[in-house]
Amino acid sequence: MFIKSLSAVALIALLSGCNSTSDDTDTTTKVASTKKTNLVCDNRPRTGSNVRRKKCITKELADELRRESQEAMRRTERIGQIGEKG
Repeated sequence: MFIKSLSAVALIALLSGCNSTSDDTDTTTKVASTKKTNLVCDNRPRTGSNVRRKKCITKELADELRRESQEAMRRTERIGQIGEKG
């Protein structure tokens, strides 16, 4: 009797966990604007995992990270062009 009830509880927990996963496969970015905060939230899986993690940062920080990434790519491209000439 104990094993049957334990199996039933485990089955319910397993099925409810499967039901809570979403089929949304694309990376979603949402801007949550309120009076106090201006956040950019990104919902994507970590590398090597299918479990999605929500990460929220301020809009100002997101803009700064984007600018830094673009500048790093420009520097990398410039170095690559110089190396081809020489």
